[in-house]
Amino acid sequence: MISAAVLQAQRDAIAKLSDAMKKDQAPVFYCRVPSGDCCAFCAMQAADGWMFSDESKADEGWHNDCQCIPVPAWDKDGYQIEGFDPEEYAAMRDDALEALAEDGIENPTDSEILAQMRKGGGVTDAAADPVAASPIFMSSNDPLFQNMQNVEPIGGYTDVAIHGNEDGFSYSDRSGAQVPVSVDEFTSRIQSSKDYDGGPVRLLSCSTGGYSDGAAQQLADKLGVNVMAPTDTLWVYPNGDTIISKNRDEAIKGITSGTWKVFKPR
Repeated sequence: MISAAVLQAQRDAIAKLSDAMKKDQAPVFYCRVPSGDCCAFCAMQAADGWMFSDESKADEGWHNDCQCIPVPAWDKDGYQIEGFDPEEYAAMRDDALEALAEDGIENPTDSEILAQMRKGGGVTDAAADPVAASPIFMSSNDPLFQNMQNVEPIGGYTDVAIHGNEDGFSYSDRSGAQVPVSVDEFTSRIQSSKDYDGGPVRLLSCSTGGYSDGAAQQLADKLGVNVMAPTDTLWVYPNGDTIISKNRDEAIKGITSGTWKVFKPR
């Protein structure tokens, strides 16, 4: 294992190189390059090769003992690095997608892809892998993805994170597009998640508890368990704190406009 000091020195050197390249005002592309053992999240990021035009995208999601480095290049073809081949990681991701498709999951979330990649082997299960704490049905590119992982769980409930409203659910794919998810499909995905034990669910999903017969009630009926959901927009801070408010300004001021409501299966 590479020591933290050596890794930081490498990252500092890469950062200086990146700054110098940016001064030439030519497009710079970044790749997340693993060193040593690699977790599923890092492997999926590496599979994209030099496709990140934003350094922060290749530099996000570090976990304990992470040995990855964001490496810049002048174009999307990148260059050869001894011991690293993006196509190797792309093959792992594609195998996971194929396996999920065989199970009837045609538009999997990143959480499902990562879980399948772990099943396929070749990656470690890092303690801070970004989907280990609870089912998070969001793309790792979603601004909420990281914040959701810091939400403190409450006793007796499994947290499930997904975009939603009073009527239903959707998740953001890697391009940022919102993909609708039916209650039946969402129920199936929750039940098949390795992080769900079959108990009550707390929905980290905006306004899903806003209607008496809305998304949260329908999910409770399908799962056969109590479902706790916010009655208005749920805002999640980077440290994991949450507040239910009508808009961002009121959330910042600490003004609440809703509550957590429990829906029992009928």
